[in-house]
Amino acid sequence: MFKQANYNLEAADQVIDLILIVDSAEEFHEKNFSHNYKHYSGLSKRLPLGFTSGAVQRSGSKIYFNPLIPFNSFKCTYGGEAGGDTSEREEMGQLLRNDQRKLKYGIIQRDDAIEDLLEWKRFAFAGRMQKPILNLLEDSEVQKAQEKSRDNAINLALLQSYHEVQPVNVFDIYLKLCNFSYKGDVRMR
Repeated sequence: MFKQANYNLEAADQVIDLILIVDSAEEFHEKNFSHNYKHYSGLSKRLPLGFTSGAVQRSGSKIYFNPLIPFNSFKCTYGGEAGGDTSEREEMGQLLRNDQRKLKYGIIQRDDAIEDLLEWKRFAFAGRMQKPILNLLEDSEVQKAQEKSRDNAINLALLQSYHEVQPVNVFDIYLKLCNFSYKGDVRMR
């Protein structure tokens, strides 16, 4: 996590967005479903997991979201080096149990993430990646695609400003950039 302006990190009603880029969404869901069954919707629990994962892969944003998951629903596997000492595990477990924040985590396959960044076919992932984000793990191919997507977004914002009579200011460019991600969000249509 990183501090954002006008955002209270201590607020219990806070929801943190996280997107996991995985090699195989189906394999991820199989493992995650067995460990975090409660994170999945009622529909996902009733249908075969392959059906749910396949439906996400064939349509829409290709991102499967588990929304509003309490932090304290995760089992604490923290152990530091070689399992850590018991007091560290107990302390971390207590912190997680008392944490009232929520997490919304999405899963997208790596090849779909790169394709969306480079081609903007769906723009759901690419739009999210244009906002302030914190990369937890580095992947040079994803980072290159992200840089190209951001360059394309700046170019598009400038091109859209070309017809304006008054000089273009930075605020107008930022506004156009922010609007791209909302225009790519099917919930905003």
